[in-house]
Amino acid sequence: MKKFLAVALCVLWIGFIFYNSSNNGVKSNYRSNNTLNMIKTVYRNAKKIIQKDKSNKSELNNKVFLASNKAKGGQAFQNYLVRRGAHAFEYCVLAILISNAFYQFNIKGKRAFIYIIFFCLFTAVLDEFYQSFVPGRTSAVGDILLDFTGSIFGTFLFYISFYRKKLN
Repeated sequence: MKKFLAVALCVLWIGFIFYNSSNNGVKSNYRSNNTLNMIKTVYRNAKKIIQKDKSNKSELNNKVFLASNKAKGGQAFQNYLVRRGAHAFEYCVLAILISNAFYQFNIKGKRAFIYIIFFCLFTAVLDEFYQSFVPGRTSAVGDILLDFTGSIFGTFLFYISFYRKKLN
């Protein structure tokens, strides 16, 4: 049952990645802007809680924060960063899920690492190819590199936690 669940999670996550790529440019941009606004709201609320006693100063800090963001390119630049981070995050999670699936099938070590990275890279290339046919979206080698970086990070996270758990 664990093996089936591990493989099913991989397939579902790949479906999620391709679903995100199937959104046209306008919808994708809208979703990432909403995510960015949610992050800003959480940031502002956390900052208010931390500086509860200094409410006037907190409000001033928020205004300074927003003004400095506009000077750095504002919403468009921040949206760009959210979109880049989403690429790495999606493939980091994919690598963790695939690592777990390989572990469930008792495939470990260098052999597993190479298969995991290859599978994630292959998925990233297919995803970018597919995305090139979606209106308002483009395919970029830089996105594949971000995906690949996220995959490597996710694989290392899995194996660090695996060996840490094994040693305890």
